[in-house]
Order: sequence, then C-alpha cells, then structure tokens
Amino acid sequence: MNITYILKEFPIKSETFIWSQVTGLLELGHKIKVISMKTPKYKNPFLENVSTKNTYNVIYAGCESNDFQRTKHTARTIFSHILDLRFLWFLLKHGRSFNILLYPLLTSEVIADADVIIVHFGDLAQRIAELFNTLRIRKPFLVFFHGSD
Repeated sequence: MNITYILKEFPIKSETFIWSQVTGLLELGHKIKVISMKTPKYKNPFLENVSTKNTYNVIYAGCESNDFQRTKHTARTIFSHILDLRFLWFLLKHGRSFNILLYPLLTSEVIADADVIIVHFGDLAQRIAELFNTLRIRKPFLVFFHGSD
C-alpha cells in the first residue's frame, strides 16, 4: 500500500508517535512518503535504523518560519509553473504562499499514487482538506487529532 503523510515538520523529537507509525508501516512492507511543511531543525537519528529494502521518502514543501526563505520558495514555485493554466487559475483564486508551495506536491504523483493520505493535527488537516476540495482530489483522508487541537 502507498501511504502519504502530510505533517507540519518531520521529524520532531517530541513527536515520536509519528515516527513509530511510519516505522511500523515500513516494517509491514508499505511504501511511505512524507510531505513535511518545514525542513527539520536537526538530523533524525531514527533514519539510520530504517531498512533500505523499504521505500521511504521525505519531501519538504518549503513553508519555513523564516519569511525570506518562504518567499524565495514561493517565487521559485510560481516561476516554475507560470505556463500551467491550471496553476495560474489556482494562483489567482488561492494565492497564499502555503497554497502555492503545496500546489506542485498535491498535483504530482506523490498524491496521485497514494492509496491513503494521513495528516496529523486538525489545523493542518483543515487546510489540506480545503486544498483537496479546490483541486478536486479524491483520496481516502485520515486525520489524527491530538490534545493540542
């Protein structure tokens, strides 16, 4: 099964429960892709323990806390998709940087090949669900809510 996680930041030391889910699914033979909104602040020590026989991939969307970095990633995304009419329509209607940065990932094989999408935390899930609705993406969508939601 192809499973795509969409997370705010991955990996984070305090969110070992997510890492436990990912490694458990990998051990069962599932193919995992993780879309992380932000680049992690440190290298994950768990990655060294992952068996190479399992497919595991992390993609960073570029929604950094640093305004300059986020603006740079947003501009790069706009210029690389400027001839795509569907993207231009999306840009005019939903032109926030978060949406712009996620557009290439949500319209790529990362989502198209996924059998199920898993999102942790309700605020991120709401934004992703709105984008899925806008882009007419119809995939099974599983949300994990936590005590901070």
